[in-house]
Amino acid sequence: MKDLLKNTKLMVIGGLLIIGIIVAAIIIVITNSQSEPLIKNVFITAGGAVSNDTYQSRGGATEADKELSAQIEIPLTVNLASQSGWSKATECIPGQGRYYKKTDSYPFMTIYDFDGNLIGLYQFSNNKMSTPWEETVGPYKLNGEPILSQTHYGVYLFLLDPTNACESGTAYESVYYLSSRFNTASPSSLPSYLIPDTAALAIEQGWDSLPYCSQGRGNYFTKSDEEYLLMYNSAGSPIGIYQKSLEVMDLPWRKIPKLVGGGGLDVITDEHYGVFIYFGDNIRACKTGETAAGSGSPYGGPASAARSTPTPYVEPTATPLPTD
Repeated sequence: MKDLLKNTKLMVIGGLLIIGIIVAAIIIVITNSQSEPLIKNVFITAGGAVSNDTYQSRGGATEADKELSAQIEIPLTVNLASQSGWSKATECIPGQGRYYKKTDSYPFMTIYDFDGNLIGLYQFSNNKMSTPWEETVGPYKLNGEPILSQTHYGVYLFLLDPTNACESGTAYESVYYLSSRFNTASPSSLPSYLIPDTAALAIEQGWDSLPYCSQGRGNYFTKSDEEYLLMYNSAGSPIGIYQKSLEVMDLPWRKIPKLVGGGGLDVITDEHYGVFIYFGDNIRACKTGETAAGSGSPYGGPASAARSTPTPYVEPTATPLPTD
């Protein structure tokens, strides 16, 4: 009888241990799934490292110069932002999100939703910038005070819909919320970049595709009335934007003589300041096995290029209604 009771106790203890292990595993899975960033990678780069010659007038490049000239990885969650030196600038602003700043030398802020997911960026500059940048004192905190202390030009790049940014458990219909000017749910009062969510839609809206995809950069799309470029991968998905300015810009912007695309073709022939913002995989942006002669590097370096064949937009055929 004692042996039976002993065995029963052991079985109960063993069962409880198994249940505990299963519960712990479920909790770990749920926790990991909740902490998985909705966006996989966002970074800003000018395409090269800064040299001391660039800053001879002030005794060479500082560590801050070198940091900003390198590829800047944008924290994908609030936790990662806090761990890497970013601090909260505001509580969650309805229709926008929570703003985070790093230092005054960083000319942009990151924006997160209630659950801590990166949903966008806010860039600002003291220089006069072209559309869609707008001169403003905002954005504003909940108490009406401006986050930044001076009038400036600013622009948003939302990667996720900010409409319900301050609600817990917000579900997003798509990973990239880019075509803000064409989306009726967009916060129209916020100056935002227009990025069609497919290459086909970009062509429909008047963007011109260059014939070759630039390895490590993607396929450049240009439009005569826009002062920025779009980049798409070979599948027609947007992966980034290239901003340009004739004004003297601080890092991470960089002065370059011209921008060279795939096949060695000039994309921008004038000297200017430029910076890339990537939110997609730029390394595998181009198809393999379709290499063209010439340079695919942004400044004319020895890189290859792949032929770009974006899918043209086809008007859908209407389905006739059934007749009686």
